[in-house]
This record gives sequence, C-alpha cells and structure tokens, in this order.
Amino acid sequence: MGPQSQRLGHVRARAHAASTDPLHFAVHSQILKRLGLGKMKLMSAPVHFNALSGFNLEVTEFVQP
Repeated sequence: MGPQSQRLGHVRARAHAASTDPLHFAVHSQILKRLGLGKMKLMSAPVHFNALSGFNLEVTEFVQP
C-alpha cells in the first residue's frame, strides 16, 4: 500500500469518526435545520439516526451512491 493510499484510508477513517461523534452530529443537525431542511434523501446505506427527530429532521429515503 503506497503513501497516497494510506492517506486516503486515514481521511476516510477520520470522516467516519466525525460522522459518528454525537457532538458533530448535533452541530450538523442544527446547521441543516437553520438552513430550512426538514425532510431529506441521504446518499448512503440505510442507517437509523435517533437524534434527527430532536431537530425535526426526517430521512425519507436512502439512495445508493
């Protein structure tokens, strides 16, 4: 595995960690709500997000990337 491939793996790992961190999740949810979002389609595998209901956000569909 070359250096560029290792960096890409590191970036993906950090992105995953940030996306599962409750603090980051809350901040991102607040931003989406302030932008006027309510219902959304996500480009990801189906995942249940318990915290979204606290911000009146709803995932209506999952779209495969």
